[in-house]
Amino acid sequence: MSTLFWITYVAAWTLLVVLLLLVLLLYRQYGLTYMGPRRRIDLGGRDLGSTAPPVVVRQGSGVSDLEVSWRDLVTRDSTHVVFALFASPTCPICEGLFAEVGQVADRWTGVEFLWFDRESRLQVPPRGWRVLLSDDASQTMEIPAFPYAYVLNGKGRIETKGLVNSTGDINRLITGVLGKSATGDHDHALDITAASK
Repeated sequence: MSTLFWITYVAAWTLLVVLLLLVLLLYRQYGLTYMGPRRRIDLGGRDLGSTAPPVVVRQGSGVSDLEVSWRDLVTRDSTHVVFALFASPTCPICEGLFAEVGQVADRWTGVEFLWFDRESRLQVPPRGWRVLLSDDASQTMEIPAFPYAYVLNGKGRIETKGLVNSTGDINRLITGVLGKSATGDHDHALDITAASK
């Protein structure tokens, strides 16, 4: 066989592998936001409509961990929805998101924003977000990949979920809950409004 054949053969396989990697990256970027039970690609996580179990959070050095329900995590009476984002110290996308998510909290009222992580980040917590440290929360909530988010109602029921690669994904997940409320898909009304700018 000629040298030209082998060069062409290796180049074709290399191109195929590169194209497959590109498809996987695009699939992760655009295909994994869950917008309700009708339109979603289900890769795991807890079922929509199920009640989220209590999670264990760290209280600080020398103090034992504490198991808390989702109602216990809500700090404001005006909260109607909890947006829980799960991150990992080894996730590069999470680093970028941590610096940007403060602007999302400014847009929404009636939403409690929680950032779950295994390790404390050196930066100041994002504006409008509470950072909770937990070694087990991502396992308890069956997180398939990072960064991943659940949107829960005030009773701890999972309304929507999905991978979060940008602040736009966060807004889409919250809007997905608002849209379901507006169409009457559920037996309760969620009072989520975008704050006027």
